[in-house]
Amino acid sequence: MLPSQLLGALAVLVSSANAFKTFEGAARDSAQQAVIPGQFIVQVAASSLLKRDEADTVLDNVLNRLRSAPRVKAKPRKSYREPRLFTGAAITVEAAVTAEDILSVEGVERVWPVRRVSRPTPVYASDSPASSSSTSAPVSAEQLLTLAEDNNATLFRRGSTLSRRSTAATDTWNPHVMGQVDVAHTKGWTGQGVKIGIIDTGVDWKHPILNLATSVAPCFGPGCLISFGYDFVGDNANAGAMDPDPYTDCTEHGTHVTGIVAAQDNSFGFSGVAKGAQIGHYRVFGCTGESSTDVVVEALMRAYQDGCNIVSLSLGSSGGWVDSDPSSVLVAKLNSLGVVTTVSAGNERTEGLFWTDAPAATLTGISVGSVDVTSLPAYTANILLRGTIPILAALPLPITDTLVVYFLSTDPTKTDDGCDALPAGLDLSGKVVVIQRGTCLFTDKMSNAAAAGARVALIYNSATGGDMPYFGTQDTGLEAVASMRREDGLKLLAFYKQNPRSLRMNFPTGPLATDATNTISGGLVSEFSNSGPTNELYGQPSLVAPGGSIFSTIPLALGGVDILSGTSMAAPYIAGASALLLSARKSEKLTPAQVRSLLVTTAKYTTSSLESGSSLETTVLQGGGLVQVVDAINAKTLITPYELQLNDTAYFKGVQTITLENRNPYAVKYTFSHVASRSLGAYDKAAKTSVLPSLDPQEINAAASVSFGARVVTVAAGKTTNVKVTIKAPTISAATASRFPVYSGFLIINQAASGQKSQRYTVPYFGVAARMFDAPILDSTSTYSGNYETGLKYPFLTDYDRVQVGPSSMAFTKSVGVTLFARLAQGTRMVTVDLVLGSSTFIPTIPSTNNAGLATRMLRRSPNSSASPSSSLHDTSSLLDVHDFSFDSNSTDFSSELNPLVRRAAGSSGPLYSATSILGRIYTGTELPRDYAVENSGPAWSDAQITFHGRYQPDPTKPATVSAANSKEYRLLLRALKITGNPLYEASWESFLSPPFTFSS
Repeated sequence: MLPSQLLGALAVLVSSANAFKTFEGAARDSAQQAVIPGQFIVQVAASSLLKRDEADTVLDNVLNRLRSAPRVKAKPRKSYREPRLFTGAAITVEAAVTAEDILSVEGVERVWPVRRVSRPTPVYASDSPASSSSTSAPVSAEQLLTLAEDNNATLFRRGSTLSRRSTAATDTWNPHVMGQVDVAHTKGWTGQGVKIGIIDTGVDWKHPILNLATSVAPCFGPGCLISFGYDFVGDNANAGAMDPDPYTDCTEHGTHVTGIVAAQDNSFGFSGVAKGAQIGHYRVFGCTGESSTDVVVEALMRAYQDGCNIVSLSLGSSGGWVDSDPSSVLVAKLNSLGVVTTVSAGNERTEGLFWTDAPAATLTGISVGSVDVTSLPAYTANILLRGTIPILAALPLPITDTLVVYFLSTDPTKTDDGCDALPAGLDLSGKVVVIQRGTCLFTDKMSNAAAAGARVALIYNSATGGDMPYFGTQDTGLEAVASMRREDGLKLLAFYKQNPRSLRMNFPTGPLATDATNTISGGLVSEFSNSGPTNELYGQPSLVAPGGSIFSTIPLALGGVDILSGTSMAAPYIAGASALLLSARKSEKLTPAQVRSLLVTTAKYTTSSLESGSSLETTVLQGGGLVQVVDAINAKTLITPYELQLNDTAYFKGVQTITLENRNPYAVKYTFSHVASRSLGAYDKAAKTSVLPSLDPQEINAAASVSFGARVVTVAAGKTTNVKVTIKAPTISAATASRFPVYSGFLIINQAASGQKSQRYTVPYFGVAARMFDAPILDSTSTYSGNYETGLKYPFLTDYDRVQVGPSSMAFTKSVGVTLFARLAQGTRMVTVDLVLGSSTFIPTIPSTNNAGLATRMLRRSPNSSASPSSSLHDTSSLLDVHDFSFDSNSTDFSSELNPLVRRAAGSSGPLYSATSILGRIYTGTELPRDYAVENSGPAWSDAQITFHGRYQPDPTKPATVSAANSKEYRLLLRALKITGNPLYEASWESFLSPPFTFSS
């Protein structure tokens, strides 16, 4: 993180800003699109040492001043009254009110815009239609349990005691085996006495698997499994529709997450990680749509007030910077107050390295990535006289008959099997139709089979296919659909070739199968799981847990159970593991930092592929590795820090100290060694020329070397020792360094004591073999802007019809305005757009002539399409000013507990930033993530569109604005602060000076 003097300098620059505008267009900026105009969260200067009534008085006084301030006239919507955690409010203001106006009110300490929080959604295969559920058909409690029962099982009926098969001594559930939860359960560790709060989309607490065995009927409240919580939004996401009951049956995510933590024993054979814990659920999403940061803050505060020991959040949005929004700040504060937080790392791995989400990107919380299960959820299908195969489905197929099998093609190399309409005379009535994956959507294959009369479709994997998804019939007319591993499809094909006319199979009900080994990605970091680190080079994620292909509960109205994937599924697993740890070691009163250290340093690192001899996965994808909860419970050595962050080459921190605290009742001998994990290039080619980060980072030969002050140390019982660690950065060529290699590895600490079982600990480390200061910030390529007009490069000016390519001036009207299109190739602490005279002699890093080779062209109305009246870019003339200001210029405690990336800043020489003559400020943004390349909603990529209608602030410290003169030449000056740059100096900024323009009216 930037040191305090630089943050102070940055705060001075921010305080002179006018507005942070939000602009809707064909592509949207990843930071700007989330801002809700006219809504802010304020924090007041109320000491955490104040009593509740004293803090209330402070807040009430500030709110009164906000109401009466002439430039503000705020309308408070929510108040946050917990002096130990957060004292502040969510307010609504008129469009013209800026953060500076709010900050000018006495007693306001910090201001954030309220941002939308994206709805958490599972990850789907690219050839699979996104669906709310692969089961979808409503079931009753009795029907659900019947599907998985054998003939001797006891059904759940209302008014009777719920009897289930006990798995306490026989937990063989694959995700539990992967993380040693099965062993913990056999020892009786189930999270007893721990309160876990889940912040999500609501929960179906009427679900029989989410009720205690002692419950006579489904229940919510004291004495029930889900015993507390709150609904902050209601079904229609109306922030005023609050209810103490978080029940919902319209969305699956929150119920699925809750089941991962707390599902009770059942005949499906799975249970929750912390099935003995007390569960609370806080609903912050309605049936559809997004939530917002003010609601998440409210839920975090309620969880603290309800006495939660652990809070789990499977939600977030692009961030890139530590503590960049109020929910991140509250997560860190909760940790300081003794509450463990587990947050999903995010599902945007296809964006490349340096892509982290908020609030996962905190310094003190636990950020959780995902690994795929090693055994896929499946059911057994019988092939008459041939044996059995596993089929991949959330529920047993609702087929009681024995059906004839038909393969659309017996050629296992056919790539478009089932993609075309089947021959008109082909009658597949009553048959099981088997189709190979490839070329077209699954729904196309299903629909074609259904049109020929098929009852069931089984789709098996192609030779090059990734993980097979789970899906339902998708309204295709089929009675049932399931997927198969390739090996099972080929096995069935071999039987079919021997008996193509009368091969038959059936689909019995019963418990889940155990023979569907995941031979593609089992145990590997999931292909969707986010890649760290943050822009300041803090490690994300902390560790990984099972999150790919997870079987759990969903509302009965949506099918009762389903298989979903995402880091959303991994975070509650770690919440449960934390509960097992806290419960088993209750007397030690472990702190959140100690919980994180124990879980991370006892985790098991994973490889980068299933091939023999493959390298270990980078620590910026797996953190410390796959959680091993029993090892964490048994570990009596506490290691600090839990991870070594080496920074970049400019501020390399190669000499560090590991502290070992021996809590064993006997002396322990520790032996140190090291293993490297794979290094990845953040860019495909030299960053300076390629500009855009790689979307598929490739392995680079760049390993660090490690030495220790002592290879072996012995620590007496109850004592602590320090060990010096020296890490030498990789020796690489300039060409390799230009790709920004992220290298990593693990320190290995083996513990041994006479007559005692040995234990191994690992400490992950990572660094960047380049200067972060040199990472390009502004996109100056045509890769994405070329969707508007072939060859067009960012940044550029337009009125949504013409593009100003210069060098001569172009006239615009004030009613339409002139719009600056820009895009961030990397995150930045600050972006500014200023109005300057057309005669400005400023020399930018991106020349005004960047598009000089293009003729003045008509801008396409929408990307990747021809101009048409129905697809025009959105007019931004009526959009509101919103300012994003989250720095506290009065704070001096910026790095006392941190390992800052910089102790000084690059670019701290030459002309000052303030030396450039400007007419006024148009736009300011702070702590911005880089723009999307492939994971944005709507168009896959995003950019910023900043429209100027002629009004600006000549004095940035005063609210008065003036209008630009007609017929006078102006230019727009765009500047973006480099990572680790000193904002006081112009050399720390990338810049673009637009071609000249005038206003005609």
